[in-house]
Amino acid sequence: MAVAPFLAEIAVTQHGTFSVQKLIESVRSPSEAAVIANGVHPDQVPLLINDGNGAHVVSKILSCLPAEHRDFLYAGIAAHVVETCNHRQGCCAVQRCIEVATVEQFQCVEDAVMRHIFTVLSDPFGNYVVSRLMDRGAALYGSSPHPSSSTAGLSVTNERCAQLQRYADA
Repeated sequence: MAVAPFLAEIAVTQHGTFSVQKLIESVRSPSEAAVIANGVHPDQVPLLINDGNGAHVVSKILSCLPAEHRDFLYAGIAAHVVETCNHRQGCCAVQRCIEVATVEQFQCVEDAVMRHIFTVLSDPFGNYVVSRLMDRGAALYGSSPHPSSSTAGLSVTNERCAQLQRYADA
């Protein structure tokens, strides 16, 4: 019986998280990395990201697997952006993912957040994700956003946030 299809379910258990982390640490070849990447479907990413044990596994994936084998994380975040960004545990894991994302992975998450910007931005946890996107976008693209990046929309969001803050203070 193959274990790969059950990695997410195993990773969120108290003892399974340790085993899955050790398994990820032991990856030595692209084919082994692909087994891990293919073992977690993007629809299972919220299960990992929103769970304390699963978030440790996500951190291990980010530190041990090459960028091309982490695309499933970003696809899962993008497909479940509100569920992951607006979750207490999830927002922290999403921020870690943003910090190490390739430009393409960053844009995947950024585009998804922009589609739900006010829902994410108005959440006590999601607003941290938007802030991290803005910081990382500035680091990736400098002071002017990359033309294909939704970060251009974040400057509008900055202005809107200032308006919302003035409204809240009134």
